Amino acid sequence: MMALLKYELRKTIFAKVAILGATMLAQLAFLIGLALKNTQVLGTSIVILVLLAIGGLSYAGIQSVLVLHRDMNTKQGYMLYMTPHSSYKILGAKMLENGLSLMLLAGVFFALGVLNLELANAHFNTVKIVTSMVNQIIIMIDPKLTMNVSTFLALAFGIVSGWIANLSIAFLASVVSTALFAGRKWNLAAAFVLFILLSIVQSKLSEWIASPEHFVAMQRFLWQAGLMLIFSLINYLVTATLMEKKLSV
Repeated sequence: MMALLKYELRKTIFAKVAILGATMLAQLAFLIGLALKNTQVLGTSIVILVLLAIGGLSYAGIQSVLVLHRDMNTKQGYMLYMTPHSSYKILGAKMLENGLSLMLLAGVFFALGVLNLELANAHFNTVKIVTSMVNQIIIMIDPKLTMNVSTFLALAFGIVSGWIANLSIAFLASVVSTALFAGRKWNLAAAFVLFILLSIVQSKLSEWIASPEHFVAMQRFLWQAGLMLIFSLINYLVTATLMEKKLSV
């Protein structure tokens, strides 16, 4: 598994280095703007950092799906399936690489966000403004919810589990598309359509398996996160089984 994980990391390392490099340049611009008290440079760098965080995390997730699709549809990538590794290990390594990459990038952006907030607060006293904005968002989710460490961890767990579930659906859609339409030009487009359809089905199932009525907001977050992890496991097993039976050499 470690050999497969290292192999997957090598295949996606360039994009991550590019994202982190661009982030460091934007962070440097932020520090220069802060030191010179140049609000134009400061504002521009903040916007760029936010866009890099959203775009970088999104691309890091999508990249793993694209790599899987390429591996299954090109001779060079298909060589991976001729190694003495089961499809369960190959798919597991891809999902693990994606999770580790996302945690790394998310950790960097979170750390920079906290650092920049502290630096900006020292110059402009922005903590009260940011705290008020966060509280307004929390109230929109649930008026009875208050932001504390437990709430933050529950929200983070929910976001991570939701992303894993979406990733597992994307992998499943790609494998099904390749099994049905291998060699067709519209193979990738078919995978995208399948992803949308499977996402709708999973969303409906999630709504159908509703949390108990007496659950408070925190418990509902954890219930939904648990469901997403169960869906992810099911998707993983189905996808790996299809790879093993339909695509492996």
